[in-house]
Amino acid sequence: MDKLYLASLLRDIEGLEEEFGISTIAELKKFLGDELEKKTLVIMPNNTGANCRCAICGKRTQPRIPYEIFLCDTFDEVCSECAKKYDTALAEMLEFYYTKSEAEHAEGEG
Repeated sequence: MDKLYLASLLRDIEGLEEEFGISTIAELKKFLGDELEKKTLVIMPNNTGANCRCAICGKRTQPRIPYEIFLCDTFDEVCSECAKKYDTALAEMLEFYYTKSEAEHAEGEG
């Protein structure tokens, strides 16, 4: 990190202290509470089959093509277990897509 970025962070922290009376990281964590645990996930196109690490838990992922679940505003993949934990409906929607695709593919071969 460069000094300019750190100076910007310091100004933001000083603003928190003025507006909310928060002056320590512990106070900030307490103030945010459950918001720290929330993760915004999205389904995006995935064109790589390379194993990556889950952006949340760090476990190796089993990426699928053409779609996968990522942390919002990143290309950081999320494993299926974490996706189910943080956004069950989104995880189920992607699972439905792959189940339907596999069934249609099997019908085409039969």
